[in-house]
Amino acid sequence: MPVLRFCLFFRDATQKANRKTGKSAHPPNADDHGPIIVQRAVPVLEGDTPDTLAARDFEAECDAYPEAIRLFAEGRLKIENGRLRIG
Repeated sequence: MPVLRFCLFFRDATQKANRKTGKSAHPPNADDHGPIIVQRAVPVLEGDTPDTLAARDFEAECDAYPEAIRLFAEGRLKIENGRLRIG
């Protein structure tokens, strides 16, 4: 994925009065989309810069991905009719 896209994302999130953004973990597929396994909200704080927001986003990613991997490794993820079920 292009790094520029992420740089612009954090810049836009801090400049457009967004209150939160987030990180999602999903099974990989050809178009980098899929049913969400876990999701973490990341607040956009007053005074945030793209760098400070990116750092908090990375912390959320470090929390979400291990949980998604654990659920997968435990065999608890089932995709039925395009929807993800956690058992």
